[in-house]
Amino acid sequence: MAWPILIGAICGIIGSAVVAPTAMAVPSGDTGGGAVSLLIFLGFYFLPSIIACARRNHNALAVFVLNLLVGWTIIGWIVALVWSFAKPAVPVIVTTATATTQVILPPAPPDGRRACPFCAEPIIEAAVVCRFCRRELPIGWAAPRLLR
Repeated sequence: MAWPILIGAICGIIGSAVVAPTAMAVPSGDTGGGAVSLLIFLGFYFLPSIIACARRNHNALAVFVLNLLVGWTIIGWIVALVWSFAKPAVPVIVTTATATTQVILPPAPPDGRRACPFCAEPIIEAAVVCRFCRRELPIGWAAPRLLR
């Protein structure tokens, strides 16, 4: 990701544009405290962008643009700072178990009813939907099966 390079280049351009003309006009006894102060100010000003890049926020470019254009207002800077700490949306993957269990059903009673495989209520073997639990029965549910 080229964010640190981009932010560094912008800070360097702004810093050189502001510091270079003032460096020529300062008396020879000054040690460059203004340049250090400017760099500290720019680091603090772009703190939300730096945090967004360091945390690998998926909206780092938007945080930087907001910080650059509206960060001079206190509210814009605070919004950019809060946005830089936002966690990225993580997709949730839901999986369901596909393993099926097969049950050996006991022989049918003489009245032609078997237990529902879901609620165990006695229903006729020709039923398609259980009248008690209202669940659709699988095809051949009443046929005896062997466990594998």
